[in-house]
Amino acid sequence: MENEQKNQPRKGWAEAFKEMHEAGEDELLIPDVFEDESFLSDPENDWKDDEISDQSKKHP
Repeated sequence: MENEQKNQPRKGWAEAFKEMHEAGEDELLIPDVFEDESFLSDPENDWKDDEISDQSKKHP
C-alpha cells in the first residue's frame, strides 16, 4: 500500500474536490488578491511596469 501512495500521491483528489464543490465547501479561505490601501494610496509607490523591469535587470 505504501508504494501505491508514492506512485499516486493525489489519488482520490478529483472525487474529493467534486464532493466539496457539490456541498458548497470549496470557497477560498483567503482572497487570491491582496490590496493594501495604504500602499496603493502612497504617492511614493507609484509603480510602473517598466520601472519594475528595470529593477529586475539590476538584481538578477
